[in-house]
Amino acid sequence: ERSRGLGDVYKRQVIKPGERVLKTFIDFSVINDSGNVIDASSLAAVAALATSKVPDVKELKEVEEANLKDVKKVPLSIKDLPVSVTIANLSGHLLVDPCAEEEFVMDARLTFTFTERGEICAVQKGGEGTFDLDHVLEAIKIAEKVSGEVRNKLKGMLSLK
Repeated sequence: ERSRGLGDVYKRQVIKPGERVLKTFIDFSVINDSGNVIDASSLAAVAALATSKVPDVKELKEVEEANLKDVKKVPLSIKDLPVSVTIANLSGHLLVDPCAEEEFVMDARLTFTFTERGEICAVQKGGEGTFDLDHVLEAIKIAEKVSGEVRNKLKGMLSLK
């Protein structure tokens, strides 16, 4: 099912098979880092993609770069809104969404990204310290709950169902 889903996405974004596809780059310039840049930038990227519009390639008869500017724009096909949640280990205490000062003194951090179905689709560990198994399992439960709450707020802000 996953392969078929990726193939479907590929087919929808192809302008000319084997030659041209639509692609998107997202760059960030952090002006003020008050902590947890991973979650902030991830959420911003998801919001940007969920509200972006791309050329409707179905309307193209002949593919020329200049024509793309004149083609009607349609919403990007979004299948999921992945949300990341960072949990810091601060002397054996778990802390959600650490600020810069907390990041400075934390032992380690785990960032989990969840799909709408509650599946983990990305994990990143940072810091020099560790998490024991019980803390990892607890962090997963916390991050899954928080990701759902954040996603619901995001959907409300973006007026998504």
